[in-house]
Amino acid sequence: GRAQAILAQAIWARVQIAASRPAAMATPPAKILMVFGATGKTGLHVLEHAVAAKGKNWDQVVVFARNPSKVPEALRDKLTSIQGDLTDAVAIKAAVISCKPTAIVDASSMLPGGKPPNTADRRIMYKAVLEALESDNRTSKCYLVMEGGVVVPEPGGTINSCLFSLIHCCVRNVFARTMFRDLEKFLVYMWEETPPDFRFTMVRMGPMVEKPSMGVLQAEPTKDNIPKGSVTYSDAGFALQELAADLTGTTPWNRKALFYNYPSAK
Repeated sequence: GRAQAILAQAIWARVQIAASRPAAMATPPAKILMVFGATGKTGLHVLEHAVAAKGKNWDQVVVFARNPSKVPEALRDKLTSIQGDLTDAVAIKAAVISCKPTAIVDASSMLPGGKPPNTADRRIMYKAVLEALESDNRTSKCYLVMEGGVVVPEPGGTINSCLFSLIHCCVRNVFARTMFRDLEKFLVYMWEETPPDFRFTMVRMGPMVEKPSMGVLQAEPTKDNIPKGSVTYSDAGFALQELAADLTGTTPWNRKALFYNYPSAK
């Protein structure tokens, strides 16, 4: 009887010690950035700044590109590369499911000379991204940052139907009319057809130029569709990856459009 009592006291003491220990902290999810258009001029600068911010903003940086070998050799061993084409929705979906990004920067439309993006393809791209996130119950756990192109929504994401009607009436060039029609469909899809917990921000900037840094770009509402001067590729890359790094879900730009300008721009 005495031996049993001693054993019971020992077991009870162990239970109390275990109960007094602090519970193990849950491991936070890895911060993973996936970059589309990573081998273009702006995309390469996004990669450079993202790699420099590893440990602070990102635990892993993933490149999704048709030809990952175009990534500078100095960056390759610091990245994870997935070969795929942005016109291949199946490949995009598989890549997003496999690497589980917490943020995606799409620099594929940041083209020199003001060349507009293929908005029809981008609609397919983002549908594939959304389907991948939904299949994994991660719709709200990934933040998409994308460049807006020629026209972006008004503050708050309002689609100006009158503006597009005017464009359709005034623009005679068949290619331009098709482009604006695709753009309107793309904006309607993003703001009106995607689930409200799908987090994204559309970014507009001035023409891209290859110059040394001119400063830190400042975000402001899209009061109009007129850029305030040119923007360097490096500054654009830094701004995009910093915006994507806001993974708290509290960014004031969620499901909105913004302009990036230099503070001194008028």
